[in-house]
Amino acid sequence: MHITPLISWDSIHVGACAWTDRRENVPCDVPLGIELRVEQAKKTEPILRADQPWETGNLGWVQVIRDDGRYRMWYSMTRHSKPLAQYLLYAESDDGFEWLKPELGIIEIDGSTSNNAVRDGLGSNHSHVFKCPDEPPEKRYRCMYFKSWWEGEPGEEIDNDEGHRRLDVKNAAKAGEETLPVSLHGKMLGLNSPDGIHFTPIEKPVLEEWHDTHNICYYDEAKKIYRTYLRGFYGGRRAISYCESPDFENLPPSKVVHHHSSDDRPDESLYSNGYTVYPGRPDIHLMFPGIYHQSTDTVYGQLAVSSNGLNWSRFTRQAIIPCGDAGADDEGYIYPEPDLQRFSSEGKFRLLCHCGGQYHNEWYNENLRATSSPTYYCWAEWPEDRLAGVHAEGDGEFTIKLQTCGDRLLANFRTESDGWIRFELADRLVWPPQPFPGLEGFKFEDCGTLTGDHTHRPVTWSGGSNLSSLQGKQVAVRVRLHKATLFSTTMYGIDDPLIQDDPRYPV
Repeated sequence: MHITPLISWDSIHVGACAWTDRRENVPCDVPLGIELRVEQAKKTEPILRADQPWETGNLGWVQVIRDDGRYRMWYSMTRHSKPLAQYLLYAESDDGFEWLKPELGIIEIDGSTSNNAVRDGLGSNHSHVFKCPDEPPEKRYRCMYFKSWWEGEPGEEIDNDEGHRRLDVKNAAKAGEETLPVSLHGKMLGLNSPDGIHFTPIEKPVLEEWHDTHNICYYDEAKKIYRTYLRGFYGGRRAISYCESPDFENLPPSKVVHHHSSDDRPDESLYSNGYTVYPGRPDIHLMFPGIYHQSTDTVYGQLAVSSNGLNWSRFTRQAIIPCGDAGADDEGYIYPEPDLQRFSSEGKFRLLCHCGGQYHNEWYNENLRATSSPTYYCWAEWPEDRLAGVHAEGDGEFTIKLQTCGDRLLANFRTESDGWIRFELADRLVWPPQPFPGLEGFKFEDCGTLTGDHTHRPVTWSGGSNLSSLQGKQVAVRVRLHKATLFSTTMYGIDDPLIQDDPRYPV
């Protein structure tokens, strides 16, 4: 089965123009009359809150992975009471909505180990746990985290309260007035684990760089490398940096791979990255960067796409996951987190989000920090394979690049009441450009008109959907649409075991 999500121009043939002897311009498979539009997520009710006696701080960065038939969550909690305390906690679920917080007996909180904490200490609230199937059993799970600390004199570590106190005095000092020395330092550290529960520290930093917020490390099984997406800075603004290595414990210096551009507002920066791969298409890389709108002090999610994990485009600047309206529990921020999940039995995509009503810089006001609204986690939710789509306000046309033909072609689309979509198959895209006819029997005029709102509608020609005569051959898919959005297409073989028991895939 091969799903082609239309979330960027990467799958769309760029086309070209041929010229007649009379210098008449003849477009050949050139995309016309179309634009990309994201589908704004719906947010579920909170799926996890701080509801246990030991969870008396603010919930922070979080992640969920699908692992051995269950959903596993690692989430962070910070107590801003004195002294500062940071924890990484664990929960698991069969369905992604009802979560068990097991008593693990590992970390003592408030005099008891009857809790679900897996680690504590500075940096625990900036952790990312991931699985590495190719590593030895004792390193099957790994954790990357950012630790920062204050220093007075070089090498003299001082606690968080004293560091902030000295900084406040320094900022308020008049010119020439002496103050106590203070500086802030940070590095990326690592842990190993056989089970994602019991962690052993890696002796030296995995990266000698400062990267706060939720930094994401992902093991790419195809390339046998660790892909690491980090908080960077570019042009005085927050940005996203990257490094890769076959050795997690020796990451090379990072470089900025995505940052603000002239298409962004001048008061916006990229706060977090929310990296993930597209479910079922590990060759398609996604980020859901948290866009920090600094004039309103709010954070919301956009969509970024890459075909190699290095070169990124946000083809639209539309909010794909907005924060809430004034008075809502998420009016201050909604941070998209890593690992987009496919819930096929429900026909949904879901991405975990960290939400809160507190505005970003309220944290620096001690009185507001003490009375901040509760934080929580929810799912951002879309119909399956509908993160974005190619839209035509009127008439539009484009061609999806060559792909291997299956036995059937399904379309995931929505049209207006007077809209429609038709398809044509071609067995080549020629150069130099010239008009090239569609395959006999699979032309636009043979195609049944598609209307309505469907995620798994078979494309038919002359009343039939059977493409077995073309099975295994390379075909391009031409699309004409009117007042419609096409989100994705799917080529599949009728013997594919993934679709045998799924009625959405006609065989």
